[in-house]
Amino acid sequence: MKIVLSEKFQDKWDGYLDYCVSNYGKALTDKKKTLMYNALSRFATKS
Repeated sequence: MKIVLSEKFQDKWDGYLDYCVSNYGKALTDKKKTLMYNALSRFATKS
């Protein structure tokens, strides 16, 4: 299964990541990004 993220989600996600970098730093933002991608990959393999 392939997960396709909407353009609206991608825009909001990019804004959220920019906010995180500004307020929490790159290291924490990278952790959040990794957690999200891991969660999405689990959904893709559930079929």
